[in-house]
Amino acid sequence: MAVEERYLQKGSMSFREGQMRSIRKNTRRSRIIRGKLFFPRRSDAKHPEKYT
Repeated sequence: MAVEERYLQKGSMSFREGQMRSIRKNTRRSRIIRGKLFFPRRSDAKHPEKYT
């Protein structure tokens, strides 16, 4: 959860909201990545703006 905490410290409080929205959008993919940081690939964790 270090990645999430880093973005929350930057002040983007909508980071988790973006994650939840991407989960609802990609329910089939989220079944595979359940329990992780909700990112299908590690490279997506570097670009949270996709999910906000």
